[in-house]
Amino acid sequence: DTAFVLAFATIMLNTDLHSKSIVNKMTREQFLNMNKGINKTEDGEEHDVDKELLLQIYEEVLREEIKVVKDDGTLMANAPANSNQPQQKQSLFLKETEMMVGKSKEIFEQTKIRRKRQKFLDKFITGTDTEHVRLMFYSTWCAVLAAFAVV
Repeated sequence: DTAFVLAFATIMLNTDLHSKSIVNKMTREQFLNMNKGINKTEDGEEHDVDKELLLQIYEEVLREEIKVVKDDGTLMANAPANSNQPQQKQSLFLKETEMMVGKSKEIFEQTKIRRKRQKFLDKFITGTDTEHVRLMFYSTWCAVLAAFAVV
């Protein structure tokens, strides 16, 4: 559900920031507030999506408008927007939504991988000072010697 809500919020942000008819554009703070508590866990608790991720989405959409490309390589923005055919409008909307959901999932996965890597790196501290290494060796040399003696 979080990815879907965030994708919809991204669509709204894209429309808000790049539509000529909207005078008061959405600010970063408004985008952050709009997405508070959308990350619900299985037990029903509401959590905020990572602020860095939301700001990254905001900055990317602000910098470059999201435009959907048709299968033939032409931009969907060039398709007739005033079409009277509801099926065509719905089809365009669904394709654009799929693309944005995919982009949101991709960003989520990249953020997850980055966090896992950072958590892994945070668990280990590299000993660069000889004083640290000496203390570690001093506290473990007996156990290491006993282990090698058995082997």
